[in-house]
Amino acid sequence: MHKLYPSLKVTAHSLIRICIIVAILLPNTVIAAPATQVTAQNPTDVAFNDAIALYQIGQWQAALAKFEEVQGVYAYYNNRKRNSQALEYIGHAKAALQDLAGALEAYQQSLTLAQALGD
Repeated sequence: MHKLYPSLKVTAHSLIRICIIVAILLPNTVIAAPATQVTAQNPTDVAFNDAIALYQIGQWQAALAKFEEVQGVYAYYNNRKRNSQALEYIGHAKAALQDLAGALEAYQQSLTLAQALGD
């Protein structure tokens, strides 16, 4: 892409800013979350999938509570990949609830973990 548009450099920080701007400009629009559905093998993964389902039907407050619950478990067991994914969804849910500062904080935490993992 840089060959076509050499001045276009997309960074993770610019993507976060775009998400925040979209959330501000389109308050009734849900930010499309990535399809991170996890094969349910343990209760935490089942809860994570439940949270995704709640998010997808617009139950953002309930989804946020569930994402925060599973994120705490993933953090406790040092599952950095799932922790990063949960933090990303926390950011999406907070943006949908107009908590833009909270969304930005969650996105930044997710980004830090993802970068540490090389994602």
